[in-house]
Amino acid sequence: VVRVRSGGRAIEIEIWDNGKGFSLTEPTGDGDPPAGLGLTTIRERAHALNGEMKLQSTPGAGTTVLVRLEPHSPTRRDSSGLQSRTIS
Repeated sequence: VVRVRSGGRAIEIEIWDNGKGFSLTEPTGDGDPPAGLGLTTIRERAHALNGEMKLQSTPGAGTTVLVRLEPHSPTRRDSSGLQSRTIS
């Protein structure tokens, strides 16, 4: 399920499922906590847009990703050179 909400200058995008979920603290085979490339990229993009990403997941109970953006400049480029604009 995907839900997009806005209020004032903030935009929230929430994505959740009732899939198998995963442990946020249990290390992977290399000893690091789970953080796939997709989740890392979402967190980086949110940060580049003056936002944040929150992740909740429980084994056997699904996963929720919440991205909250509060853009503060009309146009900016993130670290990959992609251009973004604020939405008001």
